[in-house]
Amino acid sequence: MEMTNTMFEDEICQFDEFHLMLARNFAGNNADRHFDIVNALETGDIALAHRLAHNLKSNAGQLRKRKLQKVAGDIETNLENGKNLVTAQQLETLEKELKAAIEEFKIRISN
Repeated sequence: MEMTNTMFEDEICQFDEFHLMLARNFAGNNADRHFDIVNALETGDIALAHRLAHNLKSNAGQLRKRKLQKVAGDIETNLENGKNLVTAQQLETLEKELKAAIEEFKIRISN
């Protein structure tokens, strides 16, 4: 199995075939995740928004996207106990970091 060094923010890790598969799945499954979370919040489905943020946090962590993992975790925390304490800034940061991660993964997948 061929492995190449790649930079993930401040981390150098091995990006092998397994991580390519994870990146491909991440890009395909999470392209609309920001919209999904916002829509869940707008419709009052806090449990769904919490679950989506939790899953995004976990997936981002697997691929070492620490900024995305952090903001998704903050949103998850702000949805605990059925209360929506998520800020507009957190949602903006989530959208920015998610778009950046997906763009990066699309480039890596295409190479």
